[in-house]
Amino acid sequence: MTAPNPHEPAPVSAPVDYDPATVEAKWQNRWRERGTNHTDIAEGERPFYALMMFPYPSAEGLHVGNLFAFTGNDIYGRFQRLQGHTVFEPIGFDAFGIHSENYALKVGVHPAELIPRNIANFRRQLKRASVVALVGSLPHSQWINPSIVAAKVADVFEVDSYQITAPVMVDDPALRDLLWAQPTLQDVRQRAAAADIALLTVGDMSADATIFRHGIVPSSLIAPLKAKGAVANMLCYFVDAAGRLVDHEVNGRVMAIGLDVVSQVPNVVLAAGGKRKVAAILAALKAVSTNVLITDSDTATALLAKGG
Repeated sequence: MTAPNPHEPAPVSAPVDYDPATVEAKWQNRWRERGTNHTDIAEGERPFYALMMFPYPSAEGLHVGNLFAFTGNDIYGRFQRLQGHTVFEPIGFDAFGIHSENYALKVGVHPAELIPRNIANFRRQLKRASVVALVGSLPHSQWINPSIVAAKVADVFEVDSYQITAPVMVDDPALRDLLWAQPTLQDVRQRAAAADIALLTVGDMSADATIFRHGIVPSSLIAPLKAKGAVANMLCYFVDAAGRLVDHEVNGRVMAIGLDVVSQVPNVVLAAGGKRKVAAILAALKAVSTNVLITDSDTATALLAKGG
């Protein structure tokens, strides 16, 4: 039997008044049944044709370029509809071509089976695109403020963003648990758990690390954290070389999505570089199941040499 980890947020029951997966699915089904977005192109008044290039299903899911293009076109089409136009915005999939063939060869699945499966996933993602912040906020609006970063990314792709509307570090673990019990923050946690892609970085344990340099965590805690085995911080959690949360009280005061939750996201991208971060990156790769590592060539060489 495994004992509960005192540094992970206490489990909370699902909110009874709002379940985003249920509510959004309900209304999308309602719109589909009523034909809310169906266009009669033969009888429409002031027709407006809003055509965006069709995505080619050459991977398991959408990439950021797809979201950037389609979301902007959706918004422009909606604007024209509010101006009194009958808007026709078709969507299709350019499934025949070298991109799809190459992907089929890469994964060893026949296109006849692979392409319909990818298209189904593309449709699901197009209906539910959003950006979810994984870490709480800072009182000072700097470039490092996680909520500002998430909001700016959402603005670029013209999609909704969801924030952990609480300080990234609180004074007491009990306060953290009370905050996570709020339905609005439970909603954010559920959205994070249902994400298709997570983008992470990792910091080391030097005084130059962002978390210490900007006072998110006092630099006076560097030595005590190192004494507990900390070699890296991810989402403001401190982990040891094996990727495990260290036994230090600061981990019990973090307002961030748990590393165990993020590790279940099907596509995790870790972006970090610099030779001083080699130990931290290796720990991060053990802490969270990662699909893609973005780094520089020198760091990659050092990682291979040290990590085997």
